Amino acid sequence: MGVEAAAVLDRHAAQRGGGAHVVSTLVGSPDAGKLVWGRWAATRGCLTLVAASERGAVDELLAQMPWSRTLGAARRRLAEVAGLGVDAVDAALDARGSDERARWIEDCAGTDDHARVAGWLLAAVRGGRLLDALARPPVAGERLLAIACDLAAPIGVLLHHRAPTEAWARAAFATASRLAAVMPRHAVGLTLPGELAERAFASGDGGAALSLARLGRIVLTDDAPTSGVAKSTEERTLYEALQRDPRTSRRFALNHVADGEEIDLCAARERLAVEIDGWYHFQAPDRYRRDRTKDVALQQAGYLVMRFLAEDVGERLEKIVDDIAVALRARRAEVG
Repeated sequence: MGVEAAAVLDRHAAQRGGGAHVVSTLVGSPDAGKLVWGRWAATRGCLTLVAASERGAVDELLAQMPWSRTLGAARRRLAEVAGLGVDAVDAALDARGSDERARWIEDCAGTDDHARVAGWLLAAVRGGRLLDALARPPVAGERLLAIACDLAAPIGVLLHHRAPTEAWARAAFATASRLAAVMPRHAVGLTLPGELAERAFASGDGGAALSLARLGRIVLTDDAPTSGVAKSTEERTLYEALQRDPRTSRRFALNHVADGEEIDLCAARERLAVEIDGWYHFQAPDRYRRDRTKDVALQQAGYLVMRFLAEDVGERLEKIVDDIAVALRARRAEVG
């Protein structure tokens, strides 16, 4: 994670704490932006929800909500409006049938939406009916998302698309602006490639939502992927060879996590994964099966997966680098 980007995200968090509406716009490779955001949020103890939908972002975010994480705060909120101790809330709910319980929650909560949602959640877990209850919340849409995030805090939301279009960017600006207004205490961000961001910001077509995204712009100063630590001599040898070759220099990261999978050498922008297989990959059946499952997962996420033998890295290094360079050029043409 770039120190400069983290410092700006911290500044945005301080502005939110002061009551400002802030949208953090990470400009650069979308995957790099997602990685920067995720690392920053994790170090601040913040759970991130990620949405890619152009129009249904709120529904996508609600589908990821860790509802069990909201229950502690929900008990405290319902106890407050009911004038009970927190330990007495469950007993008060269990002492009533479903209809009587609903009336009791309504009487206690009144017009307090947080208390209404708290009671609804606690009642829904009685008998394991949470999933059914999610179809009939007391409030809906962005308001429900905001309250759920308050109860499960700290939570942040990120609008992220691997290959965003101008239409997606316009929708993301509008959604992020609304979320920043209804959940001002929580981090709201989006990722945009540099060229798309420049066109969008220059167009002026987006009003206040565009202005908010432009104001929170964070240009990722190093668009090269953040690299991990080599786990073998062969990984380090191939990585250094790719760094020396002008066709592949600064395109690959070591042991980069993408789409839930750790990749030996990853060119995230071109969605090219390079894996190095030692003898143990073939001697251990479980390892072989995991590798095949990993390949399928990466292919479904749009990656081209190239595998090379560890012994060939020492004996056929130039040929491997050339093969990777050819594939990288083809992938760049495909993904733009």
